[in-house]
Amino acid sequence: MPWLPIVLVAVLLAGGAAWWFWLREAPGPTAPDPLASDVITPMDPDTTGDGRMVVPPLELPTLAESDPVLQRVVGALSRNPRWAEWLVTDDLARRFVGAVAAVAAGVDPRDRVPFLAPEGEFTVRSAPGGGTEIDPASWRRYDPITTAFVSFDTEAAVRLYLQLEPLFEQAHQELGFPADSFGLTMSTALDNVLSVQVPASPPGVTLDVKTYLFDDPGLEAAPPVARQLMRLGPDNAGRVQAKLREFRDALVRMEAIPRR
Repeated sequence: MPWLPIVLVAVLLAGGAAWWFWLREAPGPTAPDPLASDVITPMDPDTTGDGRMVVPPLELPTLAESDPVLQRVVGALSRNPRWAEWLVTDDLARRFVGAVAAVAAGVDPRDRVPFLAPEGEFTVRSAPGGGTEIDPASWRRYDPITTAFVSFDTEAAVRLYLQLEPLFEQAHQELGFPADSFGLTMSTALDNVLSVQVPASPPGVTLDVKTYLFDDPGLEAAPPVARQLMRLGPDNAGRVQAKLREFRDALVRMEAIPRR
């Protein structure tokens, strides 16, 4: 069960809801159809003297009313069919915030996003020096998820994420976090992902009853989030980390999350 698409869901939620509200205020005949493009481009924001974007606030839906809007418009952000599959659920905003909080704590968020399971079975093979190691074919199970994830427009997603942030803050407070602290939780979650060192070659594993454990004590002692990223393999993990680094750096420039 991969944790990696949760930030994609964040971007999709932000981009979809903000775009819907902008279209609602724009004249009907001149508003572009979001279903006609692969990547939705937001309005050009004003900037301050230092070049930092100023994103106008929006009148957002309540958490209880946000699902129909998000499910309808988020699918318009890409023609990749996997995006639409991820939206066939309920309580999207709360699921996303809960998953981000879990990643920030280093735990597995699978209970928040059970619909993001990879296809196929986890497999192993004989290691050249003896024992068992992860079969690289297991990494390929995550190819479709990774491809869908890295296809979003980072700059546009960040602009629109900022407009939807108050909704995320509300869900964050429902979990018992202090007001105006979701940015810190998001920052911690991104840093937890980006700090993981993924092995370049298939690591050794040993079957323990029904679960394979890493032979390397250091890998096995890593937080669940880090171990899940390692199971994507070096190629997919590298693509995911590169995209998340772009997203994190843009949020820092916008002062949406703390600079570390």
